Amino acid sequence: MIGQLTSLALMIAALLLVLSLPLGDGDAGKALRRGAAFAFVMAFVPATLLCLVSPLFRPPHSTAGAIELLLAAFGAIGVLVVVSLAAYGLLNLRGRGGSQPSAHADRYRYAKRRPPEHEREEHHGRNED
Repeated sequence: MIGQLTSLALMIAALLLVLSLPLGDGDAGKALRRGAAFAFVMAFVPATLLCLVSPLFRPPHSTAGAIELLLAAFGAIGVLVVVSLAAYGLLNLRGRGGSQPSAHADRYRYAKRRPPEHEREEHHGRNED
């Protein structure tokens, strides 16, 4: 069943990629390539998760089986910790300066808050004294 879903997702990814080629760099071509990338990733995610989680759902028949189940649980937790740390590290690197902000972002980020109209008039009256 997983094998059939994997092959179906790979076929969909290949079809979307081939359909996006004549469209070039247009919006439709980019959307089709994003869909192809998503289908390609989805081809391998279920099989990978099944391989990681399947030892957790087998009932142990002996002491060695119980130890294997415990080690599988620690391994699954370890994989989740490594993936979360890697994601945090990538976000941290991206936030430090992976790309330069646009001119619009700089203009609005450093813009000073202007006081309301009535406060500006009061400030002008004080400066003239």
